[in-house]
Amino acid sequence: MAGPTPNLPASRPGSGVTGSIDRMRASPTGVRLAPILRSDVLFALGIITIILFMLIPMPTIMMDAGLSVSITFSVLILMTVLFIQTPLEFSTFPTVLLISTALRLGLNVASTRLILENGHEGLDAAGGIIEAFGTFIINFSASFVIGLFLVWSTERVLLDPRWRTFVAIGFCGSYSTYSSYAFETLALFEKGHWTAAAANVLFMNVLCFVAVVMGAALARSVR
Repeated sequence: MAGPTPNLPASRPGSGVTGSIDRMRASPTGVRLAPILRSDVLFALGIITIILFMLIPMPTIMMDAGLSVSITFSVLILMTVLFIQTPLEFSTFPTVLLISTALRLGLNVASTRLILENGHEGLDAAGGIIEAFGTFIINFSASFVIGLFLVWSTERVLLDPRWRTFVAIGFCGSYSTYSSYAFETLALFEKGHWTAAAANVLFMNVLCFVAVVMGAALARSVR
């Protein structure tokens, strides 16, 4: 025979997570915030904030935060698009694309204003992220140019050695020197940011080496 069924306490109305949510909505604060927390209202506030980026000068810390959000947002969109099976799984793509484009446009206008207004104050006048990307692009492009030109001028055509000296040392040397890169790495070490300094050394050297290989391969492939 089955034993007697134990008397379980009856669940009271309004208990648990659902009850907590209902109580929050019923509270005076929840009632006041309900019209503001609607999705369409939040979307409108986001667009207004992006427009303000183009009208009001932004401090560099907000610029760095905005660029970080924009880059992260772009990577998330790319990863989502790569892993979906059907277009309907990402039916909100037009809206997401509109928001990301507006955000990037606002950040472009705001960063251009910072560069034009405060560029004379130093390399970090528009924030640390723009400074880091600028340094990377200069070093990467100079490494590509020197790899392309030296291989082309020595293996494809026999140029005067003075031209190789002029382009490799004169142009590329003045266009991109690693003195700023070395100083930035030293500054990171002195501030105790050892991980960032190690990543700076690793990525700069590896990616610039890749750029030299790409330039040399392009020069050898030209007939």
